[in-house]
Amino acid sequence: MLDAVTSGAISMDVRILVSRFAWKDEKIKIKGIRFVPGGSAANIAVALAHLGKRVGCLGKVGNDKFGAELIRGLEAENVTPFVSVADERTGVAIVAITPDGEKAIYVLSSANALLSLEDVRPECLDARVFIQTGVSGASFETAKDNLRRAKKSGVTTCFSPSLYMLKKPAIIDFLKNTEILILNRSEATTLSGEKDIKTTFNKVCKLGPRTIVITSGAKGAVGWFNGEIISSPAFKVKSVDTTGAGDAFTAGLISVYLDGADPISMLKYGCANAALKIRYEGTRQTHKKEDVDLFLKKSQ
Repeated sequence: MLDAVTSGAISMDVRILVSRFAWKDEKIKIKGIRFVPGGSAANIAVALAHLGKRVGCLGKVGNDKFGAELIRGLEAENVTPFVSVADERTGVAIVAITPDGEKAIYVLSSANALLSLEDVRPECLDARVFIQTGVSGASFETAKDNLRRAKKSGVTTCFSPSLYMLKKPAIIDFLKNTEILILNRSEATTLSGEKDIKTTFNKVCKLGPRTIVITSGAKGAVGWFNGEIISSPAFKVKSVDTTGAGDAFTAGLISVYLDGADPISMLKYGCANAALKIRYEGTRQTHKKEDVDLFLKKSQ
């Protein structure tokens, strides 16, 4: 049995460095361009592997050069790839990044939207935690069924949705089978229709999750744990690239959850892991568990 299996996007990121975001009809020169592996499901899986966990990643890529490279990349990071290949192009995300580390992302889902029930082998759900990230298309229904099957099998289910998913009426079915729900502030507002965090918790907890976590970037994170509200501030670091910060937070939180940590430790570890991630360029986590432990020790 694996510690965790992630499911969702496995993409190639096209990262462009810009002086600032362009206005409508404006032309801005690109300072640099790089092609790097990305996708939330793959990012979280790699991060968990770097934190010492045994991880698998479930998803779909295209029958092309990018797809083959992404599968090899997961294997190189000690992630078990439960990856199907579609007769479609691999998903791509164009990520524009400014000098202060802020980002704008444009997504072409392609193969990521084609994961079917037939692609999900029994071993894909043989884990202590199943983590579902944002998907669209046919993958939407598959994701809903995966959460249902995982919970029925006694697997802890974690859901980190996209805004697209939260706007669908069927999101209620996802939440019924979600034990740990992780949202950012805009996602939380979209789901609950409320800006106040306490009111949001009171409304969303009635939909199923026993743990709800809302991240707020530089303001840290707040969690609802079976009725108790706990918060953790963000760690102050120089931000180089915020891409993948949310994925790093999720990986950090789930990593210590698997170790039996208490709620405040879960939030702190998630914030610390995200803080280390934004200190360097790239979509995926490269630092290890010992780096996070040392960072936390020095921050006390």
